[in-house]
Amino acid sequence: MKENLSRTSNTSVMISLVLVIAGVITLLYPVAAAYIYNASHAREAQKYIESQKGMSDADRERWIAQAQSYNDRLAHIPILDPWLSRVSKDSGLYREYLAQLNAPGTDDAVMSVVSIPSINTTLPVFHGTDDDVLDKGLGHIYGSSLPVGGDGTHAVITGHSGLAEATMFDNLEKMQVGDMIYVDTVGKVLTYKVTNTEVVLPDEIESLRAQSGKDLLTLITCTPYAINTHRLLVHAERVETGEEDLPQSSGGWESWMLWRILASLVILAVVLAIYLRRRAKNNEIRESLANAETK
Repeated sequence: MKENLSRTSNTSVMISLVLVIAGVITLLYPVAAAYIYNASHAREAQKYIESQKGMSDADRERWIAQAQSYNDRLAHIPILDPWLSRVSKDSGLYREYLAQLNAPGTDDAVMSVVSIPSINTTLPVFHGTDDDVLDKGLGHIYGSSLPVGGDGTHAVITGHSGLAEATMFDNLEKMQVGDMIYVDTVGKVLTYKVTNTEVVLPDEIESLRAQSGKDLLTLITCTPYAINTHRLLVHAERVETGEEDLPQSSGGWESWMLWRILASLVILAVVLAIYLRRRAKNNEIRESLANAETK
C-alpha cells in the first residue's frame, strides 16, 4: 500500500511540475524574445551613431546636401502605404534612393536613428519598407523626404507594432502632443515636437504630403492591435533645441516584461509551497501507515 501511495504521489508531482514549467515557459518566452530583439535594435542604433562620430564636417555636409537635393526632386514620386503597396526595385529612381545617406561605416542600409524618450524607444531607420527591413527596425517610406530636415520637407517613417518577439512601435499610441522625437542622420541631430495624432485608413495619405515652409516628420504604425485595418499617424514639426547628442533609451527592457517575470515567480512560489506542503502531508501518512503495520 505504501508503494502504491508513493508511486501515485510521485506521478502527480511530475505531472504538476511539467504543467507548471510549460506555463512558465509560455509566460517568459515573449519576454526573452522581445528583450533579445530590442537589445539587438538598440545595438544597431548605437553602432550607427558611433560610426558617424568620426565623419568629418565636410563629408557630413556633403551627404546632407546630396539628400536635400534629392528631396527637391521628390514631387513626382507617390507616397504608398508600406503594407499594401510595393515599389519597383529595378527602377532608376529607386536605385537613386538607395544611394542616398548610405554613408561609409553604415551597415544594412541604415540611414538614421530615431529616439523617442517619452516611450523609451531608440531604433535604426533603414531604406524602404520591405518585410525584411521592418523585421530589423524602422523603415523610411520611399517617396517621402529623406530625414535631413529643411523647409518644405516631410519625412515619413514606419514600424511594426503587435509583434510577439519585439516592441518596435508598440508604444507609439502612448505619444502625446508636445512629446519630442529626435532623428540622428549622419551625425546631425534634428528635433521634432509632436503636434497631433490621428487614425486613418491606409489610402488616406493627404496629411503625409510636404507643406511649404514647414519641416515635418510623421511616424506610422498599424492599428488596432492585431487587426491592422487602420494606420496610426503621429505628426511632428521641427523645433530648434540646440541638442547635439541623441537621447538613448534604456535598451531592451519594457515594463510589461517585469510583470511577466513577477507573475512567473509568484506561480513558482505557489507551486513550490503546495508541493512542500503535500510532501509533508504524504510523509505524515506514510509514517502513520508504518506505525500501524508495526502494531
